[in-house]
Amino acid sequence: RIGLPNVRELLRRCDVIRFCTTLTTNALLQGQGARLGLLASRGLPRELTGLDRLIEPALVAELDEEIDGTGAVVAKPRPEQVALAARRLLGQGARALVVALRRSACEPDSEREVERILDAEYPPHRLGCVPITLSHQVSRRPEDALRATAALLNARVHGLLARSLREAEDALRERSCARPLFIVHAD
Repeated sequence: RIGLPNVRELLRRCDVIRFCTTLTTNALLQGQGARLGLLASRGLPRELTGLDRLIEPALVAELDEEIDGTGAVVAKPRPEQVALAARRLLGQGARALVVALRRSACEPDSEREVERILDAEYPPHRLGCVPITLSHQVSRRPEDALRATAALLNARVHGLLARSLREAEDALRERSCARPLFIVHAD
């Protein structure tokens, strides 16, 4: 209709390619995505609304760590508690882990410490295929419940979206498109 002989020629002449999809919204509405395990500050899971739509209650572990209102560490994550919780979550079928600790938007060291403990407990050849999402890396919002929910949403659909983007990029390359693929988002 626009006078080009085929899709290859159209793609060759494009200046910009934008990728927009409802994949993640559809996946969440249909209950698809990774089976998650949550490592959270004690009491935080009770503050999350709609948690049961994102994660099975049995796949939530609460950690005894604390950062006070000034950002001072009151109690660090304990390696043995973190390792035991992760072992239980993975043993019950979690395929991705989310770490959401109170006040991590302004003081992320405790979340990073949990990640270090998991890395030490599970070398890459054992845990490398289980993604770990730290809430402060997904959102810098100070509200703990909102940040934790954003991290859970991200972890739930990340694999589906990454696979879809790889497939789209591969399909464009196969059709001789040399332009970068831009992602349209509405957060």
